[in-house]
Amino acid sequence: MGFRRPQNDPNYPDYPPLPGGGPDDAEVILRQVAPSRFQLLHGFTYDREGTNEHYPLPPHDPYADPTVSGNWTDLASVPPILTWFIGTYGLHTRAALLHDHYVDVEPGDREKRKLADTVFRDALRESGVPWLRRWLMWTAVSLYTSVGKVGLFVLLAHLVLLAATTAWWVFGSLAWWIPLVLGLVGFAWGLRRWPLAVFGFALVGVPALLVGVVRLVTAFIEYVVETVVFLTAKVKREDRSFERPRVNPAAKRTY
Repeated sequence: MGFRRPQNDPNYPDYPPLPGGGPDDAEVILRQVAPSRFQLLHGFTYDREGTNEHYPLPPHDPYADPTVSGNWTDLASVPPILTWFIGTYGLHTRAALLHDHYVDVEPGDREKRKLADTVFRDALRESGVPWLRRWLMWTAVSLYTSVGKVGLFVLLAHLVLLAATTAWWVFGSLAWWIPLVLGLVGFAWGLRRWPLAVFGFALVGVPALLVGVVRLVTAFIEYVVETVVFLTAKVKREDRSFERPRVNPAAKRTY
C-alpha cells in the first residue's frame, strides 16, 4: 500500500531507490515554471490501505501552457503566514499533489471533493505525517469543501470574535454566556471539524499574526527603499534598479 511509481513506463528515470525506500516507491520529480508553481513530470499511483481502491495521478504536460488550471501545482496550498507551522512541501507532498488533482478534475462535485478530502487524510497517515498535523490539514480542506472561500472568511471572522469575547470574559467584565453561545454556534460547522478548528486557531493564531506583521513591515521597508533608489536615479539620470530573482530570465524586468 501507499505510493508507487507507474508500471512499465519506459520514460521513467532510472534513478536508484531513495534512502529507506524501495525500487517501486513513487518519487516527486518537478519542474519549476513560476516562483511558486511546479509541474509534476512523472505521475504515480496511491493504493489506499485496507481497500482495493487505486488513485492514479497523471503527470502535468510540460509542453502545454503551464498557466492553465490543472497543468501546474503549488504543492501544499498553505498561506504564507502559516508555512512556519506546515510547509508547502514535506512528508505530505505526495498526498497534497494527489488531493489537488482529484479536486481539480471535477471542482463542482462536492461529493467527489469530500472523497478526495478523506483520501487525502488517509494518504497523510500513510506518508508518516504526525496525527495532529494531518487532522488539522484535513480540517482545513474539508471546511473549504463544506463552506467554500466565502464561508472560510466567515468562519475566520467567527473564530476571531470568539477569541476576542473569550479574552474579554477572562480579563474583563463580559458575561460568560456570550463566548459560550458563540462557541456552541460554531458546532454548525461540524462536530469533528469545529473543535479542531478552534484548537488550530488558538495554536497558530498569535504566531501567524506576528508573522503577518513582520511580512508587512518587510514589504513596506522594501517598497520605501526601492522607491527612494528609483527616484534618486531618475533625478541623477542614472540607470539604477533592483533586479529581483526570476525563474524565467526572459520575463519582464522588475524595478
